[in-house]
Amino acid sequence: MLEFSGGGIGVLATVLGISAPANALNFTTFTDRASWEAAVGGSFSEETFNSFTVDTSFNGSSVDVGDFTLNGTSQFSGFQQIDFPPITASSSLNIDGTTQIVAATGSSSSFTFTFDAPTTAFGASFNELNSNNTRLRADSDVVPNLPTVNGGTPGGGFFGFVADGEFTTLNFDSITGSGDGFGMDNVVYASSSAAVPFEFSPTLGLLAVAGVWGVSRLRKRSAVSKMTE
Repeated sequence: MLEFSGGGIGVLATVLGISAPANALNFTTFTDRASWEAAVGGSFSEETFNSFTVDTSFNGSSVDVGDFTLNGTSQFSGFQQIDFPPITASSSLNIDGTTQIVAATGSSSSFTFTFDAPTTAFGASFNELNSNNTRLRADSDVVPNLPTVNGGTPGGGFFGFVADGEFTTLNFDSITGSGDGFGMDNVVYASSSAAVPFEFSPTLGLLAVAGVWGVSRLRKRSAVSKMTE
């Protein structure tokens, strides 16, 4: 049975801390809502923005939408806002005739969702989205397979993803600097309150034990040296 002194535990924590870098998120993407809902097990929240009864801008400011906050900047007039119908920017952005986000990406246009709790999955209906211009990132990791949705598509087109870890921000910005204006509505997301489990690595374990053993040997040598002085 191994016994660890306070110093040994410190070495163990130090070795494990240095040797456990954060991993990039991996994503499973979906283009239909039913498959996304099945993947998250039916446990998710939805924001339709229908509680907003006037146009509410988050261009250069922040808007609290319950479980998340929206903020952004745009060089285009009428974008980066929660838009009460009729849609002011363009009718082709319309999703289902109700209040929705109208957003833009470009050389000076981007916007961010900041979630109140760690989140593992996200989805929404989009209209007039151009994946050749717009990029989506969860924290710092790029979410792949963002679709192009033709303007004026009835009901919009769904896109969602499930990550293998947690994120707290979603950022939409431009890949090329070219402008892209699109509509977004019926946002769905799943938050995780469970801690990410620690995965034990045999290699890290051996390094930690070796470090503890080395400290123990040094202490014994020092003790013997003092006794013979």
